[in-house]
Amino acid sequence: MKKLGIGLAAAVLIVFAGLFALQKTTAGLTPLSDNFLKGLPVEAYYVKTTDAYEKLWNGKYRYTFTGYEKTGNKQKIVRVMDRKLRAGAYLKMYTVGTYGKGWIEIEREEVPQGALAEMK
Repeated sequence: MKKLGIGLAAAVLIVFAGLFALQKTTAGLTPLSDNFLKGLPVEAYYVKTTDAYEKLWNGKYRYTFTGYEKTGNKQKIVRVMDRKLRAGAYLKMYTVGTYGKGWIEIEREEVPQGALAEMK
């Protein structure tokens, strides 16, 4: 019975260590579950970058953006980048829920007015 308890404790410890590692090396658990489990559609949001990011232990950068769709509806977006982004740039982010799947830098003039009005 004692061996079963030790084995169960070890299994729980391994699961928590794995969850911690996922949180610290990826966009986080919620965005990953949005991407893989929920089957949400890919949507486009517009963001203005800042110099706020979290440097991960693996050398990557985790950004949390506030994105706006073309009508101005707001969405939190988390994306892990291989490099730092230039502050003040405008991005078109393709998202699944809160997970940023892809992005492209665009000019301010390309941001829809509904989204631009909310980016104050």
